Amino acid sequence: MISAKNKIPIEKCIISFSHNKYSTREEADIFSIAKAEREIATRKNGISHLILRAENDDIDRLKFLFLIRGIPIMCYALSNLLNSSLREIVVIGSEEVKKVMDRFLDIVGTCGKTIRFAHED
Repeated sequence: MISAKNKIPIEKCIISFSHNKYSTREEADIFSIAKAEREIATRKNGISHLILRAENDDIDRLKFLFLIRGIPIMCYALSNLLNSSLREIVVIGSEEVKKVMDRFLDIVGTCGKTIRFAHED
């Protein structure tokens, strides 16, 4: 385990796998495309991939649930936290995030950490 050389030891963490939900898919897409167009106009080397949710989506299109090699992105972040010196972790997110978190922890365990879930508002 690699330990950060913090002057004050950090033992607790709140990680949010949450984003606002827009009223329609069209509104969410307009917002994310406009952001990309602004970044292109400023000639940035890279543009962010802003993935937003809409209340009427059939599935939760939350970017933290997107898969890399079949594994939701949020699991990579959780893995890093489990391998840290943290003792307590609170995860904030949707019901889908909770399901992924629970299944991930069933497979890899908690590494002796206290992990709690809080539903997003």
